[in-house]
Amino acid sequence: MMSPFKPFLSAAAVLAVASLATLAQADVVNLDTINTRTGGPFAGADITATNMAATTVGEPLTFNFTVSNQVLDSNLGDAAADDSFTFDLIATGVGGTSGTGAAVWGQGTNNANAGGTSNTFSSLAGVTWSVANVVGTTSQGQNVVFDGFTGHAIGVGGTGEISRSIDVNGTSSSAAGGTAGGEFVFLQDAIDFAPTATIALTNQGGTAGSLSTRHLDLQFSTVAVPEPSSIALLGFAALGLVTRRRR
Repeated sequence: MMSPFKPFLSAAAVLAVASLATLAQADVVNLDTINTRTGGPFAGADITATNMAATTVGEPLTFNFTVSNQVLDSNLGDAAADDSFTFDLIATGVGGTSGTGAAVWGQGTNNANAGGTSNTFSSLAGVTWSVANVVGTTSQGQNVVFDGFTGHAIGVGGTGEISRSIDVNGTSSSAAGGTAGGEFVFLQDAIDFAPTATIALTNQGGTAGSLSTRHLDLQFSTVAVPEPSSIALLGFAALGLVTRRRR
């Protein structure tokens, strides 16, 4: 004999699945070419950061970002550019015999020298980039989350012939050029990848030139906060499944 509650529970399960599908939708914000150098981030008037106005050394080195005037509720029918969030971009784990911290300079971010106040501007190996303290709730009540880094660019500068390389999460990035005895040249090499939580820079190589992180690409999205009615439907559906299995 069919339980009189079975049709109701089946309907609840369908509604619960529909609610989950709605929650799975999200708006995405891509912050491209976030320059990690003095005077940065150079990524539009809606992105500001501290610790980039002047030469800074730290271990870890933390940049505090504010992103404003974003559209993050279009999945809920709100197209107004009235959403904002904040986050910390962090450089840690600086290695090498002379590294005492990460340093942000006019051309990028790399290792500081042993004195901690001036710049060797040549080593990037051992630096790890991460994001923390993402804080933001949209006007429609969705939470902003960090999806991951989606790109990294090295900057290589020097006088004459330059050649530098480094692995970005295991993938080689390199730049070379110039002429012997020539003027100062500055080259960049950017690579893209699927969203990843951190960027580790290892296995530095090459013969000449100063190496730094020039810019980063980051991706953020929204996570809908379920309404009490949706939570109740999910609970009802779960109860129905348990009851059915016991029978």
